[in-house]
Amino acid sequence: MADPINILIADDHMGVRRALRALLDSQDGIKVLGEAADGQEAVRLVRELHPNVAILDAQMPIMNGIDAARAIKQMASPPTIIILTMFSMRDLVFKAFEAGSSAYVLKNSVSEELVEAIQEALAGRPFLSERLRHLQGELEERLGD
Repeated sequence: MADPINILIADDHMGVRRALRALLDSQDGIKVLGEAADGQEAVRLVRELHPNVAILDAQMPIMNGIDAARAIKQMASPPTIIILTMFSMRDLVFKAFEAGSSAYVLKNSVSEELVEAIQEALAGRPFLSERLRHLQGELEERLGD
C-alpha cells in the first residue's frame, strides 16, 4: 500500500476548512494532517508537519496564500502547493504560479476538481480549474515551460 498523501489545509473560514477536510478524508490515500486559519500559521505548520501538499486560500489574514506559498517554497523540502480561491482574475493566477504553486482551483468547483488537482500537481503537471484553462498557454509561456 502506498504512503498516504499528507495534506495541510489553510483557509480563514472554519466552514471551508471543515468541508475540505470532509471531502479529502473521504478519499482513499489522502490524510489531512492539520489546518491553519491564516498564511503565517500555514507556514509554521508546514515546517512542523511536513505535508506533501499544502492547500492555501489566496485571501487570508496576516499573510495571504500567495505570500505563504512564496515563503513555503523557500523551505528545504517544500510541499506541492495548491491555491484555492473564489477569484478568477488572470493576474492572480499568474502570481500564484510565479510564487510556486502547482495548481489553482476555484472554490465553486472544488468538489469536482480538488482531488484531480492534487494528483496532477503531485505528478508535476500544472492544474487550472476548468473555467481558467483558457489561460494555460499564456501561463506556460510566462513560466517558461
